[in-house]
Amino acid sequence: MLPEERAAIEARLRNGPQHMNAEPNTLLGQKKSVLEIHDFLSGVFDPLALAGLLGNLRAQEKLGRIKITEKLEGSKPTVLAEKGSTPRQKD
Repeated sequence: MLPEERAAIEARLRNGPQHMNAEPNTLLGQKKSVLEIHDFLSGVFDPLALAGLLGNLRAQEKLGRIKITEKLEGSKPTVLAEKGSTPRQKD
């Protein structure tokens, strides 16, 4: 990636809403899906366009900060468990 392109992407990320920089990084560390991150941010902050969030995450991926992977088809979603208990698969 050219330095000018990298600088433009970083500037775009910096100039976005503050919660679009800090909160997704925290949630990504928890292995949340894009939809889970979207729902959290939309519930806690202002409503958020899914396309806008995905664009932000794709920009971070382009910079090498994160890697976006697709969920395997047919796998059951994991139900979040309380601290200290074991997550279980949704039936």
